[in-house]
Amino acid sequence: MKLQFTVWAIILMPLFAKVQIPFVQVQNIQGWAGQFLPDSCNDGPNPLYLNDTVKIRAVVIKHGGLNETSGQTRWIWVRDASASSPSTPFANISVRSGAATTPQDINTFVAGDTIEVVGIVQEFAGRGAAGETQISPIPNGVSLISFEAGPAPQAALVSVGELNGPLNASNQPTSRITSGEKYEGIFVEIQNVTVTAVSVSGGRCNFLVKDANENYIRIYDRFKTQRPANGFVPPNVGDQFTSIRGIIEGQKNSG
Repeated sequence: MKLQFTVWAIILMPLFAKVQIPFVQVQNIQGWAGQFLPDSCNDGPNPLYLNDTVKIRAVVIKHGGLNETSGQTRWIWVRDASASSPSTPFANISVRSGAATTPQDINTFVAGDTIEVVGIVQEFAGRGAAGETQISPIPNGVSLISFEAGPAPQAALVSVGELNGPLNASNQPTSRITSGEKYEGIFVEIQNVTVTAVSVSGGRCNFLVKDANENYIRIYDRFKTQRPANGFVPPNVGDQFTSIRGIIEGQKNSG
């Protein structure tokens, strides 16, 4: 008997679906309501969506082109477009790129611009350890939605004690993550602090201050403002400031 074998071929048709990049509130990336990814190295909470590609809509809180940091020529801070006030918890994040972004370059933005950014959620490897959450734009990932050069951003009044505590064994401010993490990337004002240490190196001045309760915070030159070459006069140990305004940059294990 002749047997006839029939082969039934199952053809799997590929399904092509357009990848949808989700719109995500900055608050949810940064850990709205205390929801963080598990900590992998005992140095503070990790951002949600870590290494994911997301889309955010946000308002620029500082002009582009004012910062300076090694290897990263583009760096701005933004607040989620849904945030109701400058102090909305977890609502701010930094946008960083090693080259001009497209179709719009973030160095051309001014405070008040509303933008959309498609990028990868990462942690900036600051001094010795990853710390501040950032969005790294993908090609053609930065778009200007509306141009509205609004008034200068308003600073949120924050106590040093909400951010940091006393010095640790390495003479670094102890981060108070539970109360301070929500201020990452936010433009704040601290008041009534005393200078305890001053460093002038590489043409820039950085100094350490403390409040009346021995809570410390570092005032770091990220905007080219603390440069003796630009006319800045470094403070002396013991000098007192009634107020200092700046953006909170998170640095794990270092305050």
